[in-house]
Amino acid sequence: MGALGFGADNKATAVVVGAKVRVPAAPSSAAVGSATVASLSSAGFALTWGLGGGSFLAVVLLWFFWRTRATAAVRVSTTAERVADAASGGPSVVDVAEWSHGRLRAVVGAMAQTDGYQVAVRAGGSEGDLSLVRSGEDRVTVIVMCAVVRAGPVSAKRLRELSGTSTLEEVGTGWFVGLGGCSSEARIYAQEHGLSLIAVERLREQLRALTERDLANVLARGM
Repeated sequence: MGALGFGADNKATAVVVGAKVRVPAAPSSAAVGSATVASLSSAGFALTWGLGGGSFLAVVLLWFFWRTRATAAVRVSTTAERVADAASGGPSVVDVAEWSHGRLRAVVGAMAQTDGYQVAVRAGGSEGDLSLVRSGEDRVTVIVMCAVVRAGPVSAKRLRELSGTSTLEEVGTGWFVGLGGCSSEARIYAQEHGLSLIAVERLREQLRALTERDLANVLARGM
């Protein structure tokens, strides 16, 4: 028997060489690095959006919680004020907002009388609306100006008029009853020149402090 694949008949046996198989090349380190960076960037972007969205949601929830509590507090406060007004017979904020200038002047004058002042009506405007004289004295103690809600916030200009009139007539002080509030400049001017600003809440507090009889008499003025 022959060796190495030759048969006894001495015919050569064909040897088949296998076809070459293409093996994919391993990715380079640079490509792997780029892919990793891209993946991390995408993950970081998603994480950032997630954290940002969570923070925004938390802020919205906190605002909603605060708004709900604030609204409830205002509602309770308003209800309490209405109960107090009803119990005392005093006017509500809505009632006061509808007062005319003449009604406001009459109410303020009547309140001053309950406090021992003699009251005289003035020409209005820069001259003032009321002159108050303390009982037992023979000269004006206070000049009063009034402004209803529709007149808007009291300006520093109006206070300068009040201060000028008080100074000219040598009156000790001036009161400005402004139901529409006052500007910050007016508030500073009043503090610097010894003028009294009386807003709607302070007026209502003073009305509630009156006796039932005095309150009825005061509110009957100017109607």
